Amino acid sequence: MALNIIHWIGAFLYFAAMVLLVIASVSAPIWDNVGYVKGPLNGQQFVGGTWGYCFGGICTPSSLGYDQQRLAQLTGTDAAASAIRYTFSKTLVLAPVSAGLAFIALLFSLSTHFVMGILASLWGFLAFLSTIVLLGLSLGFFISLRNRLNRDVPNTSISISVVVWLIVAAAGALLFGMLFVCFTRNRKNKRERKSATYANNDYPVMRSTTAAETPIVGSEAHYSGAASNPDSHDPLVANGANRTSYAPTATGTTTNYGNTGATNYGNTGATNYGNAETTTYGNAGTMGTDPTYGAGVNSTYDHTATEPVPTGPTTASSAGHWWQRQETARV
Repeated sequence: MALNIIHWIGAFLYFAAMVLLVIASVSAPIWDNVGYVKGPLNGQQFVGGTWGYCFGGICTPSSLGYDQQRLAQLTGTDAAASAIRYTFSKTLVLAPVSAGLAFIALLFSLSTHFVMGILASLWGFLAFLSTIVLLGLSLGFFISLRNRLNRDVPNTSISISVVVWLIVAAAGALLFGMLFVCFTRNRKNKRERKSATYANNDYPVMRSTTAAETPIVGSEAHYSGAASNPDSHDPLVANGANRTSYAPTATGTTTNYGNTGATNYGNTGATNYGNAETTTYGNAGTMGTDPTYGAGVNSTYDHTATEPVPTGPTTASSAGHWWQRQETARV
């Protein structure tokens, strides 16, 4: 949400820069009271704009470059005409050019698509460069014009006017707008890639159970059909008819509960108990499906017992076991 706000701030800065450059583009003689320089010239009000100038309430036709002879006629002195650098006055056309570039950048910034964000930053950079060049050339031209007119024409006091400051503000708005839009697109793209990693429950096949994770497997069941111990972090293995149980991860003695009633005790190491000897327990019954103890009834240790084979792929490591969960109906 915060990144979206920054993005739209950048788009607004593009809009503000475009408006400021449009105002600079329609300065005198189109908007006769707005210009780069303004003040009395030979006792009459002078305003210099993008497409020409106004003197004493009379404005020149809009054209590219300042008319030197016309200014000499209006002021009655050739000193005013010689103060104009005609070639430099043509560079003021960069004002509408910069406004157009800012408008294109604004259009691209209205979309939140990644490619459109890149294009918005690119066009914003071009608009910023054009505005900086306009600012430098206009300052050079009008400062020179001001100094010459104030020095050579009597009753003259020309000064830098509002349009110059509008261009400075437009350059700053384009700079920050370009950075905001570029920064937002970059950060948002990373966030979208990160969130899309597990989109639509597309999780990796293997998952670690080393932390406090509680495995929930629908097919887990002990002998009674009840759910297995939820606190275990060991892999599930098949162990008889429709039965599953946990195989301990610790080394040492492993107890495997049998398939049809016999109780098999074994060790994951090299120790086997049995070899056809018998051991007698209790008063009635056998160890197996009926976990009671009986007198005179033998429970045989089978030294051939082996570790049950896991049903799913398992990988043991120092961090714990991994398994692929199988979601089936609870038995």
